[in-house]
Amino acid sequence: MTKLFEQAIEQARKLPNARQDEAAQMLLDVVSQDPNDVHLSKEQLQDLARRLKDPQDNIADKDEVAATFQRMGV
Repeated sequence: MTKLFEQAIEQARKLPNARQDEAAQMLLDVVSQDPNDVHLSKEQLQDLARRLKDPQDNIADKDEVAATFQRMGV
């Protein structure tokens, strides 16, 4: 176990039980994800290719941010 992970666990132990359960569920969600099970749309792949061509193009414009929030239901 890494030091950072140990620090996170130590901090989590100080949380109330309900928050510990939330943190545990998040960790379980992360470790259960299969990195090979990620599927990007054609549009997402094109955007990724565009951004990889120009590493300076890493800032989302206003419309991209709005679309992201809309997809998230925020």
